[in-house]
Amino acid sequence: MNLNVVLLGPPGAGKGTQTRHIVNKFGLFQLSTGDLIRKEINAGSELGKAIKEVVNSGGLTVDAHINELVRECVKAQAPLQGIVFDGYPRRVAQAEFLDQLLKEIGLKIDLAIRLMIDDNLLVRRVSGRFTCSSCGAMYHEEFNLPLQKDVCDVCGHNTLLRRADDSIEALKLRLALYHKETEPIVDYYQTKGILSSIDGTQPIEKVAEAIERLILSIQQQLKR
Repeated sequence: MNLNVVLLGPPGAGKGTQTRHIVNKFGLFQLSTGDLIRKEINAGSELGKAIKEVVNSGGLTVDAHINELVRECVKAQAPLQGIVFDGYPRRVAQAEFLDQLLKEIGLKIDLAIRLMIDDNLLVRRVSGRFTCSSCGAMYHEEFNLPLQKDVCDVCGHNTLLRRADDSIEALKLRLALYHKETEPIVDYYQTKGILSSIDGTQPIEKVAEAIERLILSIQQQLKR
């Protein structure tokens, strides 16, 4: 079944963790703009260089650049399996672009899930997190340490790094941008009648269970 889900929430809300759970549980394809951006940056393209400068300053990248990356990925994956969108859309204009893109191939967003969490807790969460430089798995010095120090549980790589945009200063800028530019998407999907909100301060497992119930409910509706 081709089910398309958007996961919304401020930086550090747990979107990446919950996206991986959705992928493993329901077999959807993960479209992470963060992964697309890192791939482009690692490729050393002119687009990648431009994006890197913005990302390292804690800003949001240009719509046209991100939309093009998303277009290529969606056209390749959407006809094959459903997609869970992680980190996209970030602006109403991007949400409108995505709706039109999916419409062109006879699809739509079926469910938008918002993870709700207080800014102060986000600062605590994000300032302590680090990632595997190889596979992107995320860890936290307080909440989620790897089983073996400095070794990724997922791929066994031994280089775990803190992201440049995870400093407190950069996070505060990202949160300000989120509240100004991304939160209006909540109303956009609410108006469409496909938005559901979940308390993101719950333990990871509880958030995952709540998301599972939502997706299963939508799947049942689509079967009718």
